[in-house]
Amino acid sequence: MCWIVAAQTVFAQNYYSESTTLTADGITFTVKNKYGMYYEVENAQNVVSHRPTEYLDGTNAEPWDYDPGEIDVESFKKAFTETFTEEEGARLRDGKDAIWVILVKNNRGEVLEVSFSARISPRTSAIPPSKYALYERNLKKYVRWKTITDDEKKLNIMHETRELIFSYLVPYKIRKPKPGDRVDSLVELK
Repeated sequence: MCWIVAAQTVFAQNYYSESTTLTADGITFTVKNKYGMYYEVENAQNVVSHRPTEYLDGTNAEPWDYDPGEIDVESFKKAFTETFTEEEGARLRDGKDAIWVILVKNNRGEVLEVSFSARISPRTSAIPPSKYALYERNLKKYVRWKTITDDEKKLNIMHETRELIFSYLVPYKIRKPKPGDRVDSLVELK
């Protein structure tokens, strides 16, 4: 019974139950609830997120017009681990939750704007807006691309959506005692 009460306490807050605006750490977010199944969180200051991918001259580019570069996965992981604690990540992983990160980048591979979409669950609904503010800052700070293609160099802005795969970002750990240690150590499963 205590476990149920504790679980309700941990997940009691639902920041994203309806379309609204929220402010956290100097960032105002617009929140849209979609069909009661998903919510979207976007920095209200975003100006290019809703524009299509475009060439330097401002004309629209279709997705088949260019080959995308390769994102540096380790930089993407670093942004996540600098934002979410291992416990927070484990809750999302174990709940099999889904969050998508929508990045807008320029032709130098710099993240210009970020927005998020999540499947509504007790765990995703309990992510405070301050975490999204920190995550946006960390994505802009850390995420880079290993390659920028010649096609991308001809573009002004482009969009890239990444689904967070929590089992990759937050590996399962097991407790494995070390002989002579009074405290167990955490060891990743192989």
